[in-house]
Amino acid sequence: MADVVVGCLPASTDFAVRVADAWLAELPGCVLAVVHTDDRRTVFRTRAEEVLWERGPGCAQLCEVCAYPWLVAGYRLAELSGPVDSRADVRSC
Repeated sequence: MADVVVGCLPASTDFAVRVADAWLAELPGCVLAVVHTDDRRTVFRTRAEEVLWERGPGCAQLCEVCAYPWLVAGYRLAELSGPVDSRADVRSC
């Protein structure tokens, strides 16, 4: 099982959130789902929170590389610098 799943879809942000939720539901060992959208945003989704970032040049790959170790160290995604929109969506597992 993968700890992190990353995808790039020509889709809206709302659809990207649904895709990330589906990946987390289908892959119980997955910790982080990352979906890039066609509107230069990236959805980072865990089972406890969702964070949306605007993408700049080179940001997408850097953010993916940094997000997983950040979570493993015990921090929340919302604590990473640069979020445009941060929504806590705490759900029971």
